[in-house]
Amino acid sequence: MKTIIICLLSILVFSGYMALTTNNVTKTNLPLASPEPVNVPIPATVNDPMNSLNEARAQLLEASKILEQIKQIKPEPYNDEIDEEDFDEDEELKQEPLSYDFSNYSIEEEIAHIFGEERILALAIAKAESGLNPEAINRNKDGSKDIGIFQINDCHGWSEKERLDWRKNISMAKELRDRRGWGEWVVYNNGTYRNFL
Repeated sequence: MKTIIICLLSILVFSGYMALTTNNVTKTNLPLASPEPVNVPIPATVNDPMNSLNEARAQLLEASKILEQIKQIKPEPYNDEIDEEDFDEDEELKQEPLSYDFSNYSIEEEIAHIFGEERILALAIAKAESGLNPEAINRNKDGSKDIGIFQINDCHGWSEKERLDWRKNISMAKELRDRRGWGEWVVYNNGTYRNFL
């Protein structure tokens, strides 16, 4: 943009000079390399050269004002350098992997993880059966015991120790659900689980 404006200013100055020299100005043969500045006389003629000179001066003055304004415009330099304090090249290498340690799951998170889409129903059944108490044990009239979060009965073949491990208890419940459905749980059959939805 600056280059275009400077070119236009140069044209204005040159046109003013041409107006002075071509408007009945006496041409003199001057040497190409003059050691001193040479004043070219401007004769008074019918076409007043002072008008041309005044116009040229006005144009030159206007051009110099524009040039001064251009000089005052200082665009901010583009800085594409990254501040080393804000960016660490090894940052990605230092980040922890995005895998989740499932061993730190809470009981509710483990139920959600194991049961997936049925997590809400499974959680409601576990709350209705044991209140999410992994050590809950209920003795039945037939002498069998329901143990753990999902109150897994002796008849399914797992040991008491296995059923008291809450992670294993949840996995057992998922296996029972997949093999036999939710009908294995009394709270599902009588609708008590709905109180925990």
